[in-house]
Amino acid sequence: MLIGCPKFDDVDEYVQKFVDIFKQAGVNSVTVVDMEVPCCSKLPALVRHAMTLAGKDIPFNEIVIGVRGQIVDRARKIA
Repeated sequence: MLIGCPKFDDVDEYVQKFVDIFKQAGVNSVTVVDMEVPCCSKLPALVRHAMTLAGKDIPFNEIVIGVRGQIVDRARKIA
């Protein structure tokens, strides 16, 4: 599990960390849990971009949590 905030943290550092993980760790699937607020919605795109840079096609899921804690959306995507 990794935790981060694309609004306040170094986005390029996130992408590189994800690329390294995808290349080296034998990841079988990825689930991104983000909030419905605009700044958090960037995280899934960062993860998918890192998969592309790593040359990996990993099954990808996204779960969006509302500001009151409820699940707003649950989507299964393929990178």
